Amino acid sequence: MGKSIDENIDDRGDLTHHSFVEFDWDDGKHASNLEKHRVDFIDVIPAFADVGKMIARDDRKDYGERRYNMLAMLEGRVFHITFTPRGPVTWLISARKANDREQKRYEQRT
Repeated sequence: MGKSIDENIDDRGDLTHHSFVEFDWDDGKHASNLEKHRVDFIDVIPAFADVGKMIARDDRKDYGERRYNMLAMLEGRVFHITFTPRGPVTWLISARKANDREQKRYEQRT
């Protein structure tokens, strides 16, 4: 993380035109996210509207698709959300409250 969306998108620019209007997820992953992090995917969708959000491509390993990590403010709290664009759909993979390090990174963004 730490880069702006424009600095971190590959040359096809997949996210620069993405409207983030339609969201979906795997029901099993949703249930495990609720149990592990106590965060419902439906509740974090408004975080995509945060004008100060930070999005970075997650290229730590080959996931078979482009994945992105986002830090975004929602109701006074920073969240870490992992997602991938699948055509017109934003597929949510994980959502949790940001840890202290991630909160500081969000607060210190330029």
